[in-house]
Amino acid sequence: AHGKHGGFGKSVIEFWLNAILSGPTTFFVNNLSNTLTTLLAPVEKAAGRAFMLDLNGAGRELKKYIYLAENLKDSFRIGLQALKDNEAQLDRLTSSINERAYGESAITHTLIENRLLKSTVGEWAARFIANGSGSLLTLPSRALMASDEVFKQINYRSAMKASLVEKAMKDGLTNPKQIAKFVDEEFTR
Repeated sequence: AHGKHGGFGKSVIEFWLNAILSGPTTFFVNNLSNTLTTLLAPVEKAAGRAFMLDLNGAGRELKKYIYLAENLKDSFRIGLQALKDNEAQLDRLTSSINERAYGESAITHTLIENRLLKSTVGEWAARFIANGSGSLLTLPSRALMASDEVFKQINYRSAMKASLVEKAMKDGLTNPKQIAKFVDEEFTR
């Protein structure tokens, strides 16, 4: 079990990765680049479509801004869940430390298996201390993963809803209420 989930070497690597990711500059630059990409991509795509004389397509790209704003609340909620669970929600193949996948950190696992369960503090206290230590020490990588999750959710949801509007219109729907109902039902499905 130590080879897969923990061990001293993996714990040191996990600590080191989190130490180098813990600076406010890293967090700021990551979120600034995500924000700029999210805010500029629809304009860039609309300009490209307009350049190709596809004015309807350009308009559809600009409508993504409506969906960006509409999905903020759900995206932040899912980002907080990703932070708590240390598990990406949209792309489950990513986590804060790729090698160990999800859940318990190598630090937590090593503390529980190698140190604390052999101490006199008791199993409940050992798990509490190990989980708290692991959560605190891996907070930088989990925070970066969670903030990335927020932007992935916002962009995915806005692109999906924009494509559903396009599909509804291709299927002959013209009433805005019918289109909104179609988008909501299909997106939920």
